[in-house]
Parts: sequence; structure tokens; C-alpha cells
Amino acid sequence: MLPLAWDHPNAGPGANGLGNIELAAKYRFLHQEDAGIDVAFFPRAFLPAGSAATGDRNTSLLLPLWIGRSGKTWSSFGGGGCVIHRGGAARDYCQLGWALTAQVTPAVQVGAEFYHQTADTRGGDASTGLGLGITIDVTEHLHVMASAGPGLQHRATTDQAAWYAALLLTY
Repeated sequence: MLPLAWDHPNAGPGANGLGNIELAAKYRFLHQEDAGIDVAFFPRAFLPAGSAATGDRNTSLLLPLWIGRSGKTWSSFGGGGCVIHRGGAARDYCQLGWALTAQVTPAVQVGAEFYHQTADTRGGDASTGLGLGITIDVTEHLHVMASAGPGLQHRATTDQAAWYAALLLTY
């Protein structure tokens, strides 16, 4: 993934530009057809590419485990893992989350997610949030994704709200 990043803090100047490059590989070792649930290991490496204002200046590695189950029109999935993140004021931290989605039309999926992250900097705060999202299948290979929601824990020092929008190309 090659993201464009934008940051608008409460204090200080905003910034935008290239974010950190993400390299990932997913290995599903249990399948719902055989075990009743899907379980996958999904490691990701984040490589510095942008400025300090739009990304981390150090390489980090996320080592999560994901669990999920799908029905005809719904899906429930989540999990968590820890990030190895060294350098500067950064520290190792852990994340977890869970989501529930529903296919409301053949081309539209909606969902909700709950997530938590321990502090990622020395002296920092943990954060917890809630998101509501949508995925629209524009074509078989082009999808528009968006999510937004409030921060629930330490809003003043972490995220008062979080949002994203993305184009997903699948082949």
C-alpha cells in the first residue's frame, strides 16, 4: 500500500504528503469450511517514506492474528496483535478490534467496528474508538471504501475522531 497521509492537529501546523509504505502477506491456516471459522496470520511491515509529519521515521512490524466467520449476508471478524516499533519516542504497542458487516445490496456492504490500541509513545495514552463504514463495488475490480467514527477514550490526547476513504483495486 502506498498511502497519501493528512494530519490536522489541534495545536501546530497541519501536514499532508506520502505516508509510510505498507508491505503485507496474509496466510490463512484454518478455513471456515473445515474448522467453522477462518484464522489467519497477517504480518505487515511499515517502511518510512514520507516526512515526520505524515508518517513514522522508523520501520515497524505488526504481527496480528485474525479470526472470522461469514454467513450468507453477514461477516464478523477481528483479532489483534502487537507492533514492534523502535526509535525516538516510539514504543512497542498492541492493537485489537472487532467488526460486523452486512451485505445490504449486491454492491453495498455496511459495517461497524470497535478497536483499541495501547499507548504507542512513551508517556502516551491508550485509545479506543468506534467506526461505521461502507464499501461500494463500483465494478468487479474497483471498490470505494469509507469509515468514520468517534474516539471513545482519551479523545483530547489521541483521536477525537477518525476517518478514512480509499479506492481498492482487486484482481
